[in-house]
Amino acid sequence: MFEQIISYNENRRSYFKNHQSYISETNLSVLKQSMVFLLILVLFFIMITPTIFPTWKMTIYYLVLFPTVICYGVLAIFLRKCHNVQLKFVQPICLSFYFVFMLELIGIDVWANPKTSAPFFR
Repeated sequence: MFEQIISYNENRRSYFKNHQSYISETNLSVLKQSMVFLLILVLFFIMITPTIFPTWKMTIYYLVLFPTVICYGVLAIFLRKCHNVQLKFVQPICLSFYFVFMLELIGIDVWANPKTSAPFFR
């Protein structure tokens, strides 16, 4: 049993050591796809929400989503065109996007309209 665990750990270590460029490319590809999806989703919800909730008003918290998504998307496209981007550089970019996006959702949820119930985080 311990031999299997040791073998698994060695294979895992080998993969992350030998395939860093592939992992970087994959992470950037997923980040770019996420940006396109989020941009479409945010635009769709901003267009459809006033018809569903007539009292809803656009606030600055919703508008901050656009530059964030566009900046990270452009960064992902640019880095994807550069070859041999190091994994140590790509991972913090991907993690920072998720961190910033969650902060923006919390901002929309908590500070945009404090009198209503929180739609994202209850």
